[in-house]
Amino acid sequence: FGAHIEFALATTGPWVDAKSPVKVMRFKAAKGETLHFRASGSDAVEALAAIVALVERGFAIETVEAPQSPQK
Repeated sequence: FGAHIEFALATTGPWVDAKSPVKVMRFKAAKGETLHFRASGSDAVEALAAIVALVERGFAIETVEAPQSPQK
């Protein structure tokens, strides 16, 4: 996504760049804490929808199998 995406423990921040793997891994949130997300940019709505979908499926990553080539 081209959107700028951030998250925080409180709506007042501090906000963390959600597109930075290092910053995400350094962030310390206890189990059960609420995370707040915000996004800006042309595809911000789509980016937030993707985050909601990821959370709803328990952070499981969807995989798509490659089509099988015809057997000879």
